[in-house]
Amino acid sequence: MFFNTEKSTLLIFLSLNFILGFNKPLFLGYDFGTSGVRICLIDENYDVKFENSINWKDKKVNVNDALAWKNAQYELLESIPLDYRKSIHSICSSGTSASCLIYDINQNKISREPRMYDYNVLKENENIGKIVMNKLNNFCPNGNAANAPTSTLAKVLAWQEEEPFKSTERLIHQADYLSHTLTLHDEFTSEWHNSLKLGYDVHELVYPTWLYDCIASSSSDSSDSSNSSNNELLPHRVVAPGTYVGQVHSSISSRYDLNENCQVVSGTTDSIAAFIASGANQIGQAVSSLGSTLAIKLLSSTYADDSTRGVYSHRLNHNQWLVGGASNVGCAILRKLEFDTNELIELSKQIDPDTDIDLNYYPLCNQGERFPINDASKQPILEPIPTDRADYLKGILQSIAYIEKKGYDVLLELGADQVTEVITAGGGSTNEMWTAMRQRVLQVPTTKADNIDAAFGAAKLAIQPFEND
Repeated sequence: MFFNTEKSTLLIFLSLNFILGFNKPLFLGYDFGTSGVRICLIDENYDVKFENSINWKDKKVNVNDALAWKNAQYELLESIPLDYRKSIHSICSSGTSASCLIYDINQNKISREPRMYDYNVLKENENIGKIVMNKLNNFCPNGNAANAPTSTLAKVLAWQEEEPFKSTERLIHQADYLSHTLTLHDEFTSEWHNSLKLGYDVHELVYPTWLYDCIASSSSDSSDSSNSSNNELLPHRVVAPGTYVGQVHSSISSRYDLNENCQVVSGTTDSIAAFIASGANQIGQAVSSLGSTLAIKLLSSTYADDSTRGVYSHRLNHNQWLVGGASNVGCAILRKLEFDTNELIELSKQIDPDTDIDLNYYPLCNQGERFPINDASKQPILEPIPTDRADYLKGILQSIAYIEKKGYDVLLELGADQVTEVITAGGGSTNEMWTAMRQRVLQVPTTKADNIDAAFGAAKLAIQPFEND
């Protein structure tokens, strides 16, 4: 693992407890995603002891229902066998990036309902969205991850335009809120990963002055004291993922028969939790997710960031960065072009992965690309269409492979480390022919990830309960 050099000390201590007759310690990870919530319980060797999940559709609730999050959290906790529950040493949660809400600490309740990762201020309210984007363009440094209509900061500014914040209101990210529901602390703690799109400076590990100035620039008048002047709106602590946050509150540990010393550690985003789950932990190792779209993440010793090319970096610890971007190309185009599963299997057997075909596509489902170029007007290129369906499939998969390579080339160009190995996740990872083709194009070893479950990644992060901020 790459998060904390003190891990071995912890494991020695925990192993001694086990030898002396105490219960073997277990570590619980939650992943709150777009379709539901999953849990994964592991031991210190990363062996999975228990898993379970809840689907939002089955519960007939929406993904942005914070009460449903909390209810699911407790329901899944209660589903864990009693002996395992008593052995849980620490808990960690991952949530969707830039999903946040506003909490009133006086009323002890949510005052403004969650706005999720895909909430776009321009699409929700064009007038307010234009005001917000004008502020972001005026205050955000060039290339900053907060300068986007779906960023956490954009949502904060939109809330402020709709109704000025009260001095008792606090911003909290999804994963941090779920940690709070376990510790019941008076103040909120956040971490580097969820705070990136708020504008937190992951180099200096502080809130930058421009961020406070941006929030203070609201065009609304408030009869209440301004949060922007006393800086109370933002989480007081922003720590490294995996940092000890506090113990599970006694009322909760008693209700669910947890160890009274059960701890909560700061979480992360779902995509980074999936990266952690993959086992990639060496500089140069990368994870390509071949799902509906293509996303790449590279473990680098250096930082790279350029929002004009769809690239930004998450800090993993004090000298490692997770650099990446997400393209709009991916496996969704195969469904759009009506390749069914059986056809994909049969046609793939006819394709030679060691040669190129003279077809240069840009297989977007719709107009617009984010990475490795950021071009809202980028048009799909899906012609000419060969008579042989296998050739058509080869041309599409080959084009995605070269876009993937271009992505890693852009990261290198911006200062990230050279990719040395690509671990593949997502539905595309099961196609052995495509893996061989991609390995030839990328010119590095390319393998399938054993596990990319974000709940498993959060559980691995839960094995790091040390104060390291």
